[in-house]
Amino acid sequence: MDAHVTAQGSPIATVNPYTGERLREFPALSAEDVGRAIDAAHCSFPNWRARSTADPGGPRATRRPAHVGAQGGTGAPPDP
Repeated sequence: MDAHVTAQGSPIATVNPYTGERLREFPALSAEDVGRAIDAAHCSFPNWRARSTADPGGPRATRRPAHVGAQGGTGAPPDP
């Protein structure tokens, strides 16, 4: 997003659920602001995706262990 953000309504707070401490506040966005952010992300994704995984700003090659997401898998590693 860019400088075209407009505040609408009360700010949205990030709160530590353990302590209740308010960590940071963000402006509430209008529907138009959200739409622009989604459009910008959608337009940027193909270029980002085409970048090398070696590029610090590019996509990272991530691999899940074979047991995660396997049919019938529990998500727990197999017994040794």
